[in-house]
Amino acid sequence: MPSLTRYAHAVRRIIAARLFSVLLFCVVVLCLEEKAWAYGDPGSGTLVWQLLGAFTIGLMFYVRRALAWIRAVVGKKNTERDRS
Repeated sequence: MPSLTRYAHAVRRIIAARLFSVLLFCVVVLCLEEKAWAYGDPGSGTLVWQLLGAFTIGLMFYVRRALAWIRAVVGKKNTERDRS
């Protein structure tokens, strides 16, 4: 069975790759901006706020679960070390 550090390293690499791709996308979008010749509906701002709120709440949920998982793993390591 592979060690936990191997999984943690793999997860860290995946997260880093995803964050890099999102950052690269944002840089490209901001660098290639053009003047918009369109109408922005007033409801669009509300949609953006709703998306930001949902993203924030979802992020808090997953960060909380990740922290609980980390605490459980660290707790297991500490109890194993205490038994030795």
